[in-house]
Amino acid sequence: MEVLFINSWYPNKIKKYNGKFIREHAKSVSLFCNVTCLQVQGVKNQKKEYIIDKTLNSNVLEITVYYKKPKNNNILSSLKKRKLQHKAFLLAYKQIEKRIDIVHLNVIFPAGFFALYLNKKYNIPFLITEHNTMFMSDSKNNYSIIEKYFIKKIAKKASYICPVSTQLKDNMQNFGISGNYKVIPNVIDTNIFNYKPKIFLEKIKLLHVSSLNNKHKNYKGIIRVIKKLSENFTDFIFTIMSSSDFTKAKEYSKKIGLKENYIKFKENTNSIHVAKEMQENNIFILFSNYETFSLVVAESLCCGTPVIATKVGITTKIITKKNGMLINIKDEKMLYRKLYTIIKNYKQYDNKNISKSAVNLYKYDVV
Repeated sequence: MEVLFINSWYPNKIKKYNGKFIREHAKSVSLFCNVTCLQVQGVKNQKKEYIIDKTLNSNVLEITVYYKKPKNNNILSSLKKRKLQHKAFLLAYKQIEKRIDIVHLNVIFPAGFFALYLNKKYNIPFLITEHNTMFMSDSKNNYSIIEKYFIKKIAKKASYICPVSTQLKDNMQNFGISGNYKVIPNVIDTNIFNYKPKIFLEKIKLLHVSSLNNKHKNYKGIIRVIKKLSENFTDFIFTIMSSSDFTKAKEYSKKIGLKENYIKFKENTNSIHVAKEMQENNIFILFSNYETFSLVVAESLCCGTPVIATKVGITTKIITKKNGMLINIKDEKMLYRKLYTIIKNYKQYDNKNISKSAVNLYKYDVV
């Protein structure tokens, strides 16, 4: 089967980590089908109006068209941007020499316009995989009335809607999106995120990986709890890993008086680097206010690392007494109590079995 991924997000030369989980989905589908990925990316001050880039990545043909981004930021420039995106998608589609059997739309807005176009013009059916936190009730972001109209219109034509978690499905239905729903999780590259025997040192190693968007990830809440923990324990080190700027996190840590010997900051350079940290750490912490899935939780469990997490995304479905602990959103007292408990008992977890169970849920061929 010839499958065309049309992506609102996808890694490219401008945004290296944008929608990397969609690339992993494409790789998993490529075990059974021929997969081509289309995506467009606006670039400021690009000399040419359009630049086409074609790459073969793990048997997936990736076609990215970079278009010259409008300089202004108003309603007219937004309309112009949509026209430029559509033309860019058309240019990318013309690079395909095979007949497409089915379109896999990843993130409804804005790439859904092109999926709808192909459906109307060539009668190519499409399904949707959705990841966007914009649908979450706790998200502070909102779509405009016009955007909401088109999102519902695009979704109505989809053969299936596949949110990555039950929680996201519920939020999409509350948003007013009706259709045939089937929850399908993200996929984990278990060739990278897998079990390595834990080395139990004198200092317990705690890890948090995120974008450091505090409204979303609540990393400041974790730092406050770590500060309190440092007043009662000395045998631990907390690491924050991110591809974002650490300046605000470091300043906040210093502001509340957390000593430097209790906290480290490490740059997230690639998946191999993240996996190594997860394999070497004893406990992973997620304190998010909302998530559609939470890739880092699945990755940590695939590495055999127990997780303390808020009840967001997949956590309520996958976190049990055997692999971690659940906490209420924004409940710092509860996070402290659970950390206290898990630090006392972290050697009791069967890390190898934690990994095995998670791998069997999220590896390529299963998803």
